[in-house]
Amino acid sequence: MTAFYDQNPNCFVVLVGTAETLAAFERELPERIRERVIARLPRPRGWESGDGMRRDGVVEGARKAIAEREKEDEHRAIDGVVGEALRGGLGVLGPSDVVEALNQRRVHKLVIEECFDGTGWRCDNCLAIGSNAESAESCPYCGGELRAVGDLGEAIVARALLDGAEVEVVAHANKLHSYRSVGAFLRQTSQNGLRGANPAYPMAPGVTR
Repeated sequence: MTAFYDQNPNCFVVLVGTAETLAAFERELPERIRERVIARLPRPRGWESGDGMRRDGVVEGARKAIAEREKEDEHRAIDGVVGEALRGGLGVLGPSDVVEALNQRRVHKLVIEECFDGTGWRCDNCLAIGSNAESAESCPYCGGELRAVGDLGEAIVARALLDGAEVEVVAHANKLHSYRSVGAFLRQTSQNGLRGANPAYPMAPGVTR
């Protein structure tokens, strides 16, 4: 199990068995694996009726545990990036500030809704991207020619991955959707003071502060 985990360090761990057996087994695990245990499932009697049922029961129990954990992680990421931006800390919200942070290579973690919808531009010369194709005739960074991007969300994710940033794709959530469905944690602020949130939709959380 340790060898498998070390080859797949981002995986979750779900333990299945009696309380006594799980406690003894978990004590033998290295700390890095114990920290990834997200559920400890009992073994229902129904699993004793055959190998197939036991296997199906384990898979279904693990699937539910992982789905719940992923939902918790999504909410935590959304709350974190919105809170950080509203405090004026190392976070930005909205396509304009997110793409500017990406162009400055300062994004530590991107948080984007799976339903993100937007268009923009890309400069093939310096790889800069922008969120408003109508507002620029040439690249503001290098003066190169711009190419329209039909799926800005895909371009944002690709650029984040290219720069080694983490990417968290989340389900629709009103809190992030109010800020045009995208936000980012930053590595550091910039000299031009880029931090915090873009002007949000009128009913966005915290907009009246």
